[in-house]
Amino acid sequence: MNVDKPARMNNRLRPLPPSEELLFEARRLFKYEPETGELIRIAHKHTSYPGMGKIGMPVGGDDGHGYRMCALLGHKFKVHQIVWLMCNEKLPELPIDHIDHDRRNNKVGNLRLVTDFENMQNLSAAKSSMTGIRKDDKGNGWSANINIGKKKTYLGYFKTKEDARAAYVAASRIVRGEF
Repeated sequence: MNVDKPARMNNRLRPLPPSEELLFEARRLFKYEPETGELIRIAHKHTSYPGMGKIGMPVGGDDGHGYRMCALLGHKFKVHQIVWLMCNEKLPELPIDHIDHDRRNNKVGNLRLVTDFENMQNLSAAKSSMTGIRKDDKGNGWSANINIGKKKTYLGYFKTKEDARAAYVAASRIVRGEF
C-alpha cells in the first residue's frame, strides 16, 4: 500500500508569526551593537544547540549576494531585517534599503524604508558607474544622458569620465531625488 507523505512546507509560503513574537525571540537570542551594526548571539534556541554559531559571535552567514542571513522561529531573514525589527519593534511592509549600498553595513542609521520602485532605482544606480554616461566614438571624451520618463535628455560632453558621471548624478538627484 502506497501512503502519500505530507507535502513539505516551504518557509516562504508559511505566514510569519506576529512581529511581537518575532521581536521577543530576537531579543532573547541576539543583541544589536549600534556601533558596528552587527547582531551578536547571546543565547541559543535551545539549551544545547550545536552548530548555530557561538555565543558572543556575529549572527548569520553570507547568502552569496552580500547579505548576511539568519533564522528566527523557523523563517529565514536577512540580518538587516532583524536589526530593523529590534530597533523599530515591527517588520516593515516596505523593502529596507542600505543607504550607502553596502549590504553588510547594518547600522540602523544606514537603513531606510523605500518603495519597490525606489529600491530598483537605487539598485540600478549602485550596480554600474557607467549608468547614464558613454565614451564618444573617437575616445576623446564622455557624454552624459538621463532618461526622464521615456525621453532621453542630453546633459553634455565632458573630457573625463568622472565629470560626466558627476553631471549624471546631479541630474539624477534633481529628477529622482535621493534614489
